[in-house]
Amino acid sequence: MSESNLVETFNVKTLEDLQERFVPKELIEVPFRAKDGRSYKATLETSTTLDDETLQTCFQLVKDGCKDMYDRSEMRWSNSKKKEEMRMKGMNFLVLRDSETTEFAGFLSMLVTVEEGEELIYCYELHITPSKHGLGLGRYLMQIFEEFGRNVGFVKLAMLTVFTENKPARDFYTKLGYQLDDCSPEPRRLRNGVVKQPTYQILSKVINENPTYENQGYERMETPGAE
Repeated sequence: MSESNLVETFNVKTLEDLQERFVPKELIEVPFRAKDGRSYKATLETSTTLDDETLQTCFQLVKDGCKDMYDRSEMRWSNSKKKEEMRMKGMNFLVLRDSETTEFAGFLSMLVTVEEGEELIYCYELHITPSKHGLGLGRYLMQIFEEFGRNVGFVKLAMLTVFTENKPARDFYTKLGYQLDDCSPEPRRLRNGVVKQPTYQILSKVINENPTYENQGYERMETPGAE
């Protein structure tokens, strides 16, 4: 298979297949005890199985936390584009809830994709409800995200985008081992000599030194016509 076909094959897998073969059961089946003494549990959903009410809750959390930063960047916020992105084929969600009350506590969205010719897993969004910040929940979701990527088999890198102005988020990812990726935009020198910093950064982390296609239902083949 070509690289794009590898990704396309993975991104049509059913929720049941993803849960059975790729979810790190040791992390997702046992509730996570947070710093507030309460237990939280993450569940996996796909863009087609996530119900509209939960999708709207996730969307609103992103909008409340990031809209202003989007509007200060060149990307600009768009309700329709963000919702369209969240329903993309292959987008998966880790939805976090209180184990006892089932109260929504946050989510992480992720997509197996290709960037610069390399297959990787991309964290599109990571958001924890404001009242639950500082409890270790973000780190917990990132741990599941990375282990999910390792289980995919052919993925070497985990990647994400963070706004440059969002220093707490940048510090958080740095502590988890994420570094500025080569494809991250560089500062630009304007005609008047002023250096303009990019409004966002792309960070990455090696999560699998030796990607493999064995025992995962994939077969690496040359792209037709390639030497």
